[in-house]
Amino acid sequence: MKRKYSLFLIIFSLFFISIHVVSVEAHSSLINASPGEDAVLDNPTNEIELSFNTKIENGSTLFLTTDTSEKVEPASIQINDTMLLATFSQDLSPGTYTVNWEVLGADGHIIQNNYSFTVKGSEESVQPESKQDKQAASKSTEIETNTSSSEKPTTLIYGIISLFAIAGIALLAWVWFGRNKK
Repeated sequence: MKRKYSLFLIIFSLFFISIHVVSVEAHSSLINASPGEDAVLDNPTNEIELSFNTKIENGSTLFLTTDTSEKVEPASIQINDTMLLATFSQDLSPGTYTVNWEVLGADGHIIQNNYSFTVKGSEESVQPESKQDKQAASKSTEIETNTSSSEKPTTLIYGIISLFAIAGIALLAWVWFGRNKK
C-alpha cells in the first residue's frame, strides 16, 4: 500500500510541475497592429501602434525598413501597458515598409517579429533623399495580425515533452514497484 501511495504522489507532483512549466511559457504576442499586416494605406501617417496580449516593458522598440532596405527610426516610442506607439517626425513617403518590432515581455523574454504594409502614392511620386524625409508611419483601421509562428509551438512542444516525461516516469515507477512486489 505504501508503494502505491508513493507512486501516486510522484505522478501527482509531476503533473502539477508540468502544468506550471507550460503556463510560464506564455510569451507576449502581437494581437493588433495599426497599420496591419499587408495593409494598403491611401493616406500617409506618422504613427505605428502595436498591441500585445501581455504587458510589455521599457526597452521595447521598433524600426522600419523600406523596399530599398533603408532603415527608418521613429522620433519617439511610447509604451503604455500592452501598447507600443512609435511616432515618426514626418509622414511616410509612398512605398512598402517592413515593421521590425522587438518587445521585452513582463516575463523577461524578448520576442521579435516583423510584417509589411504599403503606403499608396502616385506613379510620379519621388521619394525624398534625406533620412528624415523618409521617416514616417501609417495609420489605418486596426487589422488583427497572426501570432508569430515561432511563439506558439514553443509552449506546445514543452507541454508534449512534459507529458512524455510524466508518462515515462510513471512507467518506470510502475515497473520498479511492480518488480519489488514479489
